[in-house]
Amino acid sequence: MTVQSTRSPYLRPVLLSLILVLVLALSLRIRLANQDPPPRPPRPTAPLHRLPAVPEARVPEPRDLDLAALPIPCWSCKEARGWPIVSRVDLDILAPLGDGSGNAGEWVAAYLVPQNPFHPEWSEASKRLIEGSGSFAGRLILAPDDPFLLAAEPWFDQERLQIYPELIPFEGAESRIPNFLGGLVLARSWIARGKAAQNADEALEDFRRVVRLGRLWRQEDVTVSADLVGIATIQLGAQAIYELAQVNGDQDLALRAAVVLGELTPQRFLTSDWVSRYQGVGTSLALGDGAKLTRSVFRQLLKVAETAPGRRFRLEALTQLAFVAHLGNRSQKERARRVIEGLEQDSDELIAAQATWAAQLSPLELKRLS
Repeated sequence: MTVQSTRSPYLRPVLLSLILVLVLALSLRIRLANQDPPPRPPRPTAPLHRLPAVPEARVPEPRDLDLAALPIPCWSCKEARGWPIVSRVDLDILAPLGDGSGNAGEWVAAYLVPQNPFHPEWSEASKRLIEGSGSFAGRLILAPDDPFLLAAEPWFDQERLQIYPELIPFEGAESRIPNFLGGLVLARSWIARGKAAQNADEALEDFRRVVRLGRLWRQEDVTVSADLVGIATIQLGAQAIYELAQVNGDQDLALRAAVVLGELTPQRFLTSDWVSRYQGVGTSLALGDGAKLTRSVFRQLLKVAETAPGRRFRLEALTQLAFVAHLGNRSQKERARRVIEGLEQDSDELIAAQATWAAQLSPLELKRLS
């Protein structure tokens, strides 16, 4: 009996065709692998902003250094107790602000404040962060030619930075605040780019830009956080300038940077001391622990709210008094409410707005804040 084959007569040609296709594909892949990769398209350098055009600005040269009139502030001395915690040395000797008529706060509010329209562009830029080297090893920065970094530069050649209430409504302790991490990324990125620059002038330009950024952060004087970020940013820029001056044997520039640096650490410590003593009062009360609110602390808190030489401290003290007005003992509640009501008429519009917010704060909102 003869058994017929079930194999199709077309199977052999089909298999041969498949083998031929695979051979051709492998051959093409080998040829492509041996070719030079196509050049990457250039990274975009045009500004990302859809804000009003940033005004042109000129950054002047540092002011002449008059050694006879140069102050060396003693922040640990008795006379420093009444000083506002700001730089007493004129930072124009190191990195003057630009003369642009615009508001650097427009850029900050647009890109670094969550829920604003352009904030997703910062989120996209964050995905392009790379690891720094040297002193920034393990820290993330933007590449030297990243479009987000380039687009930010002219905004920090402006003369002022104001956010509240010009660009963002001021809503007491519930006001939206910028992503300060973004500001620190800019600072580190410019420092890293400066350290990789081919000449000292390019490096100095980036380092001075960082000092200007820090000065602008401190300018508005609304939150303690912004001020601390400003101090840290100025310190980054001034330290880089000092190191550059050492390498180049520029004693004049090194002296300027050293004088600026000498003030920053005491200012940071004094601010941290204030925060540790007063900022936790409200939280302690909310947790049922009134031990931190001693009579002396309460008196000092009232004094800070009414007369402190620094708006940021007065605003923070008002936030703490809002807790006291609800959670303190009877005497503390009455005194806190009187002070809050009086400050609703303060000549500083943000102090008055914070006092109104504190006066209208309900127990339910207080619980949410705590």
